[in-house]
Amino acid sequence: MEAVLRFFAAAHPDVAVDVMCGGPRNIQDRHHVSATPLLWYAGTASGIMAGVLKALVKVADSVRIVGWVRRHDVVIIPGMGVFEGSLPAPPWSEPLRLFLVSLSGRVFGTKVGYVSVGADAVTKRPTRWLFTQAARLATYCSCRDSKSRDVLGGWGIDISSVPVYPDLAFALPVPPPQLGDPKIVCVGVMDYHGGDDADGTEGTNIRDAYICEIELFISKILRAGRDVRLVVGDANGSDDAVVQEIMEDVQRRVPGLDRGRLVAWPAVSLTDIFGAMTSAGSVVAIRFHNVVASLMLGKPTIAISYGSKHDSLMEDWGLTEFCTPVKMLDHEHLAALFTELSDGASQLRDILTERKAASELLLAEQFARISQTLITA
Repeated sequence: MEAVLRFFAAAHPDVAVDVMCGGPRNIQDRHHVSATPLLWYAGTASGIMAGVLKALVKVADSVRIVGWVRRHDVVIIPGMGVFEGSLPAPPWSEPLRLFLVSLSGRVFGTKVGYVSVGADAVTKRPTRWLFTQAARLATYCSCRDSKSRDVLGGWGIDISSVPVYPDLAFALPVPPPQLGDPKIVCVGVMDYHGGDDADGTEGTNIRDAYICEIELFISKILRAGRDVRLVVGDANGSDDAVVQEIMEDVQRRVPGLDRGRLVAWPAVSLTDIFGAMTSAGSVVAIRFHNVVASLMLGKPTIAISYGSKHDSLMEDWGLTEFCTPVKMLDHEHLAALFTELSDGASQLRDILTERKAASELLLAEQFARISQTLITA
């Protein structure tokens, strides 16, 4: 979103821009644009009346979304894995909202653009149908990698007019490059329970196995003399318990650990994540935007993959061998990858510098295309 707002400010300063989103007050304060809440009510009440209320709210929010789209000439959905099932999302939440945006655009003549979005295999038929219709009804759609584009093609969408451009985050400014201290390792963690096809028991097992292996890996590199910063980068605080759990367990696994060698770095924005990573020598992360931030900074990176978006990103940046699936995570294998990453850090940084420059050129091309297709056409 910030990348798109910067584009409008630079290329179309005369265009009136506003946002429908979660946390509108924060967006207004940070970006000085008008913002409307995506959800009218997000209460946590339970019981029969709460169920009735939630159903009424869904209807009200749907009406609000349709009305909001109708009042605009152009609506842009910027980046993210909006067409993915790698994280839980019931059909009546984000998938339904995306469908309503695209359908409303088609009905009322509002141009709808999905810009550098991700797509992945979806097992739930209602979700897949809603995603398919949302993409098909849009005026413009681009994917952030070729695998996402192929997924849309598999859903029956004509992808001949769907270009591939890098993740929009690579258009954002970054701090001046620093080699960082090779002794400091940023480890990005999350409360991962599997995708939308994982039930409660399976999700718990996936989470426990992931946490155990990442704790063993952290303990191993701490014993080898590295210092570790735990980073989440999730503004809603859902990963805080995972960080605390890892901190406590690792301190038990490595008794006598000096204070300051294992720290939790609070990060609720991209700037915070940059702050954690800039002075580090390398990064091991699972959250997709943690991996993106690390590559933006030119840091040698290992991605723990929970979806094809990780695989595609690391392949595009010449780091295929440093991507390992979370469901097969093994701390010994991860440690071996980390040693290989550290040994080749200098050459990897050169590769990342080249890939970042190429991404910036491609995104500049896409912004010019957006101007022609959505704004001035």
